[in-house]
Amino acid sequence: MAKTLLTLTQNILSDLDSDEVNSIYDTVEALQVAQIVINTLEAEFGNIDLPAFNKIMQLESVSDPARPNYLRFNNDVQSIKWLRYRDERNQNRYKDIHYLTPSSFFDRLTMDTGTGRNTAAVTDPSGVTYYIRTNSAPTFYTSVDNNYLIFDSYDSDYDDTLQEGKTFALGATSVADGVLSDDYVPPIPSNYFALLLAESKATAFLTLKQMPSPKSEQIARRQRSRVQNNMYKTVKANYPYARSKFNFGRNR
Repeated sequence: MAKTLLTLTQNILSDLDSDEVNSIYDTVEALQVAQIVINTLEAEFGNIDLPAFNKIMQLESVSDPARPNYLRFNNDVQSIKWLRYRDERNQNRYKDIHYLTPSSFFDRLTMDTGTGRNTAAVTDPSGVTYYIRTNSAPTFYTSVDNNYLIFDSYDSDYDDTLQEGKTFALGATSVADGVLSDDYVPPIPSNYFALLLAESKATAFLTLKQMPSPKSEQIARRQRSRVQNNMYKTVKANYPYARSKFNFGRNR
């Protein structure tokens, strides 16, 4: 069950054998514990890659005629799993767009001298100019700064720039910054609250009591294992390949 910051703080204070509170602002220690919960939330869940944080999404339009092949990540996007773009020349079917490293991507684009038909010059904000195709939906994309995505083409017969409404992606979102208020509910799936509580409790013992809490650390390890083993609701328990894909690292 989802819990508020106040109930998480009260639970930890109880184990610390501290004073009871009705608000995280009642005592200095309660506020310290609440901040520990927020810090743990952002540290543990801010950069992990879990199916619970995946969602279908669209990318943001840049709508810059000078750079018609640019789109932008939404602020809460951590990584893109796959990306498609609707191709109006092909019965409006979605076309898979393949990621290339910046080096490979620009190797392809800088081979074009711009002398052929259906090409356009694009000048990057750095001042570098390269050429893209203007008669087809994109096939490849890259990102240099994890903010903008750069594509190899767009179809000028249908649009002036790449369009947000034609994108279709699966991506991982990040946990927003926590808020120090009694009724704040961390934006994580309900089955992850036990892990957040155990990690926060272990940290609180070390930080405020200068002593470890073996029991809290044991529970945290157990909860990490449980989350790992049950992160895929649609995968059978005996499917080893899916289990091996658990990753607490950033993918981008």
